[in-house]
Amino acid sequence: MWGRPADHTELANPYRGTAVLWRIHLASALLMVPQTVILTFMLVWLINSHGWSIAAAGTLVTVSQLLGALGRIAAGRWSDHVGSRMRPIRIIAVAAALVMMSLAVADHLYSAVAVALMVAASVITVLDNGLAFTAIPELAGRFWSGRAMGAQNTTQRLAAAIGPPVFGEAAEVSGFLLAFAVCGLFPLLA
Repeated sequence: MWGRPADHTELANPYRGTAVLWRIHLASALLMVPQTVILTFMLVWLINSHGWSIAAAGTLVTVSQLLGALGRIAAGRWSDHVGSRMRPIRIIAVAAALVMMSLAVADHLYSAVAVALMVAASVITVLDNGLAFTAIPELAGRFWSGRAMGAQNTTQRLAAAIGPPVFGEAAEVSGFLLAFAVCGLFPLLA
């Protein structure tokens, strides 16, 4: 495969003539927002809003991250099983929106399930990462995969850099209800 010269179709720019890669970049950036907001504010939320100790909150964050890692592996197996990367991403996006909206309501009502929903959000919002990153080189082809993966990482990192300060300000001004609820709109847009 690598020893033969490339043909015209392999060298063709995969961004021309189709918006598929651009749509994946945009959807991934939108899905990155709730992920970074949860990751950034979970510890603070547990301590300030729920009175947890630093050690207990840190332990739950660690457990949540481990569950997220296992979840990403399961999502990868799932996408291999169904033969699609995008179908699972769509389902994950809907689940992320639902869990973020539920978290906003539960937090506003001081519900006992808010912490469980926060853990669920920390897991669900990370499930799509590997799927999109795998779809990019599959669609871009071997001569464009590096550039396409670079574009993918750049769009995600821009969203990751913008999300926490914006939602931190929203949480400071209006509380976590608004921050979590608005954050739940991003997966729907994705």
